[in-house]
Amino acid sequence: MTNDYLIKAVCYGGQIRAIACDARELIKEAATRHQTNDAATKVLGKTLIGSLMLGVATLMPRSEEALTVKLRGNGTAGLVLADVTPEGFVKGYIKNKDVTDEASALGTDGILSVIKDIGMREPFTGQVPMVSSEVSANFTYYLASSEQIPSAVGIDIEEGTAFMLQVMPGASEETITKIEEKLKAKPKGTPEEILESLCDDVKILETQPIGFKCDCSKDKFSQALVAVGKDELIAMIEEDDGAETVCQFCENKYHFTGDELVDILRAAK
Repeated sequence: MTNDYLIKAVCYGGQIRAIACDARELIKEAATRHQTNDAATKVLGKTLIGSLMLGVATLMPRSEEALTVKLRGNGTAGLVLADVTPEGFVKGYIKNKDVTDEASALGTDGILSVIKDIGMREPFTGQVPMVSSEVSANFTYYLASSEQIPSAVGIDIEEGTAFMLQVMPGASEETITKIEEKLKAKPKGTPEEILESLCDDVKILETQPIGFKCDCSKDKFSQALVAVGKDELIAMIEEDDGAETVCQFCENKYHFTGDELVDILRAAK
């Protein structure tokens, strides 16, 4: 059972929609599974948390909807990807874990893509150019540019906390100015304390658990092996008498014996 959690709130009499979270265990779980160094943990962790807050803010609760975020810059990390469910679970990976710092990992040029599967014939895809080598700034720009919602996103990997503030239609300039001033002092503490330090009249609407969770299974990988084709399966059986698959999202490994591959081969015919 995770101790990580997220709160949804409104502030300033509904002028501001706010989310804040404690994701320390999520960050630790992702770093442990992917064996990332400090720099890669920072990039992956920020992407996971930013994606999680975006998903919780936009996906329909208790639905089959899903959200995928892809950060692909010209830096050393290559692709950084996160998948989010409405329940507050996220999984993801960084393609190249051998990075030295966040700035060089993302680079200075690239694309942030957000893919929302809401059960329609085609998923919605929004793309914006990267505007920074800092993950949080790219999420802020995406919300303002693609979603047309002026926002502020802050993610503190060392503290394991994050926040997202969104300006609602009709918000006063006075309210916006107050928040801009408060954002200059980097907020710390619990999610509740973070929102209290950034906003006035905070009304918490919901609290929910969050965490790193992958839905991979041996059965899903067996279905994927069917798709590799008859010749590849025969080669695995004759040359290796088995196969091992690895989930790129969580690093779980699934071993298939030669006999199991024979059963998969029969099912593929």
